[in-house]
Amino acid sequence: MNHEFKMSPKLKKWQKWMEIIQGEIQRLLRDTSMFWEVQDIIRENPRIQKPSAFYSYLGRTYLSHALAGLRRQIKDCLMRLRNILKSCHAVITVPSVLILMDLTSAKSRWRVEKDLRR
Repeated sequence: MNHEFKMSPKLKKWQKWMEIIQGEIQRLLRDTSMFWEVQDIIRENPRIQKPSAFYSYLGRTYLSHALAGLRRQIKDCLMRLRNILKSCHAVITVPSVLILMDLTSAKSRWRVEKDLRR
């Protein structure tokens, strides 16, 4: 008997969300690391430790970028959380829907396998 796992559309959707979130957070962490590496270079080189419009711009740009990324993650996560909670509520209140979908899929596979054995 061939028992292959078929992921539900909801789980596929949640998995895609997690991949997106992971990628965005990794980019924010990489950008943070680059910003602090530049700060270390400046700190270790006394010749370039002067007030500068560029350093001011760099700091403001990084702060703006990091806050925008954080805000986007919070906003997106709240929307996704709301959708996940609604889905969980549906599963809790009507668990037969998921079971029925799984049984329907299993029954159709069983029928095909049964027909093939005849």
